[in-house]
Amino acid sequence: MSRRGLSVAPSDSLEQLLEGVRAVGSAALELGPIERAKVCGALAEVQARLLLTPAAGLDPDRPVSPPETPRLLTAQEAGARLGKSKWWVYRNRATLPHLVVGDEYRFPSEKLDRWAESRTRLV
Repeated sequence: MSRRGLSVAPSDSLEQLLEGVRAVGSAALELGPIERAKVCGALAEVQARLLLTPAAGLDPDRPVSPPETPRLLTAQEAGARLGKSKWWVYRNRATLPHLVVGDEYRFPSEKLDRWAESRTRLV
C-alpha cells in the first residue's frame, strides 16, 4: 500500500483499512492548509456515509433534512387553535405550555396540541 496510491479492497482486514486511514492522515500533514481542509472534508464525507448506512435505516445517498423547528404561536394563534379568545389564552397561560420570548408569550404548537388532547373528554 503506497502513501499516494491508496487502494482498498473489500477483502482487506480491519487493520489494513485502519492503516490506510492513518496513511491518509500522515500524507495530509505534508499538504498546505487548503489541501488539508479538502482532505478533512473528504474524511467527514466518508464518516457520514459510514454512519448513515442502510443498516441504520438511512440511505447515505439521500440528503438528510434538518429537524423541523417547532412553531411558536402567538396568543391570538394559540386561541384560534384552541377555539378560545386570545384573552382566554392570556388568563390561562399558567396552565398552558408556553415560553416567554422577550416580553411576549409564545406557545409551542406541538405541546399545545398535546395539552389540548390530554384535556379532551370522551362523552
